[in-house]
Amino acid sequence: MQDGEDFSTLFMVYQISDGTAFLSHQEVMTVLIRACIRAKLPLRFSQGFNPHPRFSLPLPKNVGVESLCELCVVQLERPASQIDSVLIRKKLNEQLPEGISVISAEQYSGKKGCQVSDVTYLIRCSGEEAEAVKSDITEKIESKDFQFTRKKHKTGKIKVLPLAQLIERLKPEENGLKLKVNFSSSGTLKAGEILKLAGYDDTDLSRIVRINIGWA
Repeated sequence: MQDGEDFSTLFMVYQISDGTAFLSHQEVMTVLIRACIRAKLPLRFSQGFNPHPRFSLPLPKNVGVESLCELCVVQLERPASQIDSVLIRKKLNEQLPEGISVISAEQYSGKKGCQVSDVTYLIRCSGEEAEAVKSDITEKIESKDFQFTRKKHKTGKIKVLPLAQLIERLKPEENGLKLKVNFSSSGTLKAGEILKLAGYDDTDLSRIVRINIGWA
């Protein structure tokens, strides 16, 4: 059962909030894998001396950031036609801790990959403040003199980030400012960098929420 369509790939979208948002990437992986095992999902394992579930979180978030749209990809030892994604969602939510819940699941035949195209964030603030932050960021994007940079820790090299390419949309809401950030050959903006650009403490990651991820 290692080739062709004798196995399937399950894409599960889950949300993570409150205290569980402070779990590390590895801790979240452990929680999800244990939930899959307790829910008796037919996990597909790697080959070799130390087999492990074929399981991934394609776009890990920063510790402390809440999300409505995290993706978990897991391979199962069953054809897609034999997978009931609605039942899987129910079983997993019965096993997951408070603060993590699967909101959708979709199965595909064989192996299926994914690539991120964009992420939409919400910076929590008042509607009035959101308007002001939008104006400030727009001014920085349009300025010929303003440079937003990132310092590489290992080399110390400074990289100028092309804000006009990376930020596609700014939309003020009553509960904050929505930003749609692109992924490109130039990279993307990290959650802390978005906060810094908006004039907030870049370590206050509880202020920012992932609300949508675009997958290609």
